[in-house]
Amino acid sequence: MNILVGLGNPGREYSDTKHNFGFWVLDRFAEKRALTFHTGKGNYLIAKSGKLACVKPTTYMNSSGTAIA
Repeated sequence: MNILVGLGNPGREYSDTKHNFGFWVLDRFAEKRALTFHTGKGNYLIAKSGKLACVKPTTYMNSSGTAIA
């Protein structure tokens, strides 16, 4: 399985900041492939298609490693 991870910070206050660049890229990638993000079994959102999984941690940027692990 291939996993693409987009990093960012949760919340409206960060939605339009450079800290969410990873989310923007992953959102665009998923949109072009008609993928929809759903709540995962941890602190992340996930969109799957075949052997591809797109993951967006729902933790702050500095805690992303915990969600990915």
